[in-house]
Amino acid sequence: MKISYILDVIIAITGPLYEWRSIDTRRIDFHIHQLNKLPWFQELYQEEKYRKLFVMNYKTRRYLDSPFRVKRLMNSPKAHLHFLKMLNKQLERKKRNHEKALW
Repeated sequence: MKISYILDVIIAITGPLYEWRSIDTRRIDFHIHQLNKLPWFQELYQEEKYRKLFVMNYKTRRYLDSPFRVKRLMNSPKAHLHFLKMLNKQLERKKRNHEKALW
């Protein structure tokens, strides 16, 4: 087993303990660039509603800040589905908050 994989697992597990850590925009941009090489991600990125989440949504950016999660996204179809569910959940939240603001 590679040491880098073990370190990624440790970081993923202990990550929630360090929520105060700021989001690294350059790392997120790099991860988006890596993911953009994959056809399924290119399709997502072409849709404006998802692209806005990648740029402006805290939870989505926090997800893309993790090297462990990005590697998993690149290699696991199950992770793709989980990511897509998370994106749709964020879109639904955004829609609900917008509707509340209109009232």
